[in-house]
Amino acid sequence: MAMTERTLVLAAGCLLLRAQARLMLAESCTGGMVSEWLTAVGGSSAWFDGAVVSYSNAVKREVLGVATGPSEAETFWIEHYSKYRE
Repeated sequence: MAMTERTLVLAAGCLLLRAQARLMLAESCTGGMVSEWLTAVGGSSAWFDGAVVSYSNAVKREVLGVATGPSEAETFWIEHYSKYRE
């Protein structure tokens, strides 16, 4: 893990501990990379509960309950870049 990722994880961990909060993730395109960064830091179990890596749309729907169709972010980028394809 690069120093910038480590610094980010340490800062997030400190903020979560201070707020007495815990972190849970649903990752997709990152393929579990963020979870790897978080668990590479000693003591992260004090504020990180775990993650679901849901790469396929089927897992996103069945496990996470994500609606079918493009997300708001995907819709934004599709609309934004479609004018450049014309």
